[in-house]
Amino acid sequence: MVNVLNVNPFLAPYSSSILQKDLNNWNKNYLLHEKFENWLITSSIEVYRNIYIGNIIDYNNVIFNFKLKSKRNTYVNYLNNLRFEKRLLRAKLKKGTIITNQSVEQLKKVKSQIKAAREKLDILNHKLETCDEKNYKVLVNCKEGARFPSSSFIQKLLTKYSNDDDDDTSEEEEEEILELEFPASGSYNLSLMTTNDLTSIMNFLKLLNVLSIKRDYKILIYCYDGFTHLSLLSLFLEIFKNFNTLNNSILKYQLIYEKVLYFFPCDYEILTFVEKILLYYSWHWIYSNMNPHRLLFDDQIIKEMELVDIQNWYLNIYLQRHYVDLYTFMTIHNYNKEPITNPTLDVDWFKVQNDNNLPSKILPYLYLGNLNHVNSKSILRLLNIKYIITIGEQPDWLDLYQPYKNDFKPEKLIKSLASSNYYSCLSSFGLISEIKNLTDDDIIEIKNPLPYLLEIFRNRSKQENNSSKVLINCKVGVSRSASLCIAEVMNYLKISLSRAYLYVRVRRLNLIIQPNLKIFYNLFKFEEEKQKEGEIEKEIALRKKKPLREVDWHILCQEIDILNSHYIKN
Repeated sequence: MVNVLNVNPFLAPYSSSILQKDLNNWNKNYLLHEKFENWLITSSIEVYRNIYIGNIIDYNNVIFNFKLKSKRNTYVNYLNNLRFEKRLLRAKLKKGTIITNQSVEQLKKVKSQIKAAREKLDILNHKLETCDEKNYKVLVNCKEGARFPSSSFIQKLLTKYSNDDDDDTSEEEEEEILELEFPASGSYNLSLMTTNDLTSIMNFLKLLNVLSIKRDYKILIYCYDGFTHLSLLSLFLEIFKNFNTLNNSILKYQLIYEKVLYFFPCDYEILTFVEKILLYYSWHWIYSNMNPHRLLFDDQIIKEMELVDIQNWYLNIYLQRHYVDLYTFMTIHNYNKEPITNPTLDVDWFKVQNDNNLPSKILPYLYLGNLNHVNSKSILRLLNIKYIITIGEQPDWLDLYQPYKNDFKPEKLIKSLASSNYYSCLSSFGLISEIKNLTDDDIIEIKNPLPYLLEIFRNRSKQENNSSKVLINCKVGVSRSASLCIAEVMNYLKISLSRAYLYVRVRRLNLIIQPNLKIFYNLFKFEEEKQKEGEIEKEIALRKKKPLREVDWHILCQEIDILNSHYIKN
């Protein structure tokens, strides 16, 4: 785990003790708490051989280690010079030369300097040992304002790193870190794309492949928060390296790599346009990989492709050999046990200009989504959703249903909500429970039915060892359904309301959750009840006098308002 207390320049004004004190204080600075929670879930993971995806903390860790190593090398050289000077002084004294007070004092001074340098060197070595060191040689920053790397720049790097003669590389070049830039996700539009951009993209992907495979360099691709700006380059890489379609690549990142990414509609438009070109180039390059000139910069890519009917190649060669639609993906990765009866069925999710982000995974068995998610049969099958709790929004495909009875007696829930406000039914996807009339008008309370809703979560998650998932949704997935997810996180993780709020907020990615104020207050009182029962295990529960809550209501509301204002201003 990266020691964020040491390596984050944004926290430079803090000392370690002050920072630790602020992290333990939930009465202020929720922006700091949010950043730390975000950095924890987006820390670097290896998605391909020697290619990692991470956040600014991972980058800062690399720079911090690089500076430590440079400082250590400086002290090593300084220590060697002092030792040499010490040997010279001793040699003069042994030859019987006149011993003066000045030479004795000089020798003592050198010895004290050697002792101080050794102590400093030990401290630096200890810091290096405690750091999470992956020895990244290449850093790729996906940031706003960056352009696709120029052809001349990529050509120069490919010529340099494709060279088989490793003897030409100096020790200084081996120690240096190569820093590159790539456009951030959501910052580019298809109308801005040029032929040169396409050439640069494909040669840049080739460069990363050469650096990671041929050179065996570790590469860190990062952005500030670890997910917002990474999806464009990440999906380019997945299509290029693993010969996957765009939709399959998105699913693989979300479900196989379990890497949190955010997908912008403009990115999907670019990727849809480039997908078949990139697949063809990947196929062409892989099969000619033994040819040394293919490792070098290729400025004839687009001209070659103008002579090829790529659509015909895609339909008659690629799909015949490598069929990877959504349902095939589900079967290959064991997401759907049922046989595929219609593999050419149109997918009802991935579309240009749509929000193609999947539901947010909050807990191992719990997803938080919106009405579009629950309307998508593809998403429900893919995530193995067997229980849906929908708040005031009935799925479009739900026409007929059967009354449902079970062991945890939903009539208790019905009585607490009033029979007209709740029903359960069975569908082809399992159990569906709809809570009606729970709106954002701050009229209906959820305090009474909340324990029964949590019982539903608990019983459904245990029935099949978390193999079947629960999806909870309202229209947008940021208010009513988010509030219920916060309640379940409090209950499941045994944490306070303030911590559970930020836990869910961070996992909702670029959507700012805005819990219904009345429901949120019900959760506040729910925390007090849990604290009385001794079910919330946290630092304050270890004290002799346990307060009813970790944060007072007015402070919690104030800090959330300050946190939201930060994003509204920006």
